[in-house]
Order: sequence, then C-alpha cells, then structure tokens
Amino acid sequence: MDIHALFNAFAADDTGVHLTIPATWLQGRTAFGGLVAAAGLAAMRRQVSGDLPLRNLLTAFVGPTGTDGIRAEASLLRQGNSVTHVQARVLTSGNELCATLHGCFGTSRPSRIRHSGPPAPDWPAPEALTELPFMEGLTPSFTRYFRYHWAEGPYPFEGRTEGSYGGWISCRGDTHKTREAHLLAFMDAWPSPSLSMLDTVAPASTLTWHLEMCDAPCDFATTDSWRFKTRVDTAEHGYVGEEARLWAPDGKLAGISRQVVTVFG
Repeated sequence: MDIHALFNAFAADDTGVHLTIPATWLQGRTAFGGLVAAAGLAAMRRQVSGDLPLRNLLTAFVGPTGTDGIRAEASLLRQGNSVTHVQARVLTSGNELCATLHGCFGTSRPSRIRHSGPPAPDWPAPEALTELPFMEGLTPSFTRYFRYHWAEGPYPFEGRTEGSYGGWISCRGDTHKTREAHLLAFMDAWPSPSLSMLDTVAPASTLTWHLEMCDAPCDFATTDSWRFKTRVDTAEHGYVGEEARLWAPDGKLAGISRQVVTVFG
C-alpha cells in the first residue's frame, strides 16, 4: 500500500482517526514517523475550521506504535482571531501513548516583512542522477514507495567527519495530487545525516520533530520531485540535533525541519 492509499485509509469516528499499519510501513516495533505525524495531523484537521494553513507542528515520539494499528485523537486548545492551537495524541491498539503533537494553524496577515528563505539547491535534474535502489533487508521497508535521487554529500555509514547531504524525492506509483501530509512524509523519509559519520550499520530513531511550514502550494503531482537537504548541527552522548529543508518542485521553500535523533552507534 503506497503512501497515497495509506492516507486514504485513515478512518474517522467519534473516538478519533484510526489506521491499521501495513507491515511494509513498520520499522521494527514502530511505524514510519511521517505516518504517525500524518495521523495526528488528520485528527487535528477535524478540530480546525476550513482550510486554515498549518504553520507549525511539534511532534514527540514517546514510544513504539506496535505492529497492529494506531488511533489519533485531538482537542482544541484555543481558537483566536488569527491562530488556532490544537493538541493531538496518537495511541497504540492497546491504548498506550506513542506520540504527542501540537499544531498551530494561522490565517495570513498583512505584513511589511517578507523573506522567502534560501533558494533551492542548483542540482542536476533527477533524471541525470543515479536513483537509489530499494534493497530488501538493508533499507527501511517503506522506502520502496519513494523515489530517491542522491545529489550531494556522503551516503550513510561512510565514516565521514561531518554529516550533510541532499537529493530529490518523489512518490512511486500512480500520480495523485499532493496534500500537506505528503510533505511530512517527504521530510521524514530520509536517513539521519548523522549516519554518514558512522562506518558501521547502526539504527537511529527520531525523538522530537519541529516542523515549520512555509508558504508553498501543495498543488503538485505526487510523482513530481522535491528537493531535500539536511545537516547535522550537534551530536553528543548519542543524541543528534539536525536541520533539514524541503523545496517544492517550483523551487519555493516548503518546510524547515528540526529533529533530535537518538543514534545507537
């Protein structure tokens, strides 16, 4: 089941948004983090009026989702004139907490300040770059649903002194219209740049995720390619602070991500 079909499989009722997790979207005892965040966001959207833009999303991955299913429930914290705050919790099939989210949704306001952020990297087109293969048992199972073209920087487990890389990403399969949940998936589907600093295979897991959504439209095809670039800022005692940016196919900055990642190596 590809990511588009998975988003369409979200089932909502009075208790929240439910999803049964296919095996190919699991990483050991837990689901792909971008999927967990998307479920929380889907529950939040039920508390927000209209198409109010998502401005900021904070996610804490508290525990594993388990291998069965998840339920996301949300509550409205405050609805102001411009900004609406919503809180969500994602629970396992056994009703154990696996993630908490805080979303800020805000209307556009007049301002004399406008800064569009850094320009998109000037890389060769995806077709001119090598597409990374899916390798059963070596790469996470969910990566089979994405198309990756590495554009710069070292690959994971090359034992480099610094961690940074960038490349293009798009969805495999049929073409659909991109929605905001796809942006969460595009930003979380890459390996931690810290893994380039290791010379042996080791797991890594996101602890917290701060996502800032920029003023970029989502009206692209899921098979269009987005540019992604990430770097390690700090790494000590098994915890890594890293930043990433995502640019839409038209070159506009779409999102800025900061994660704290635990690395077991």
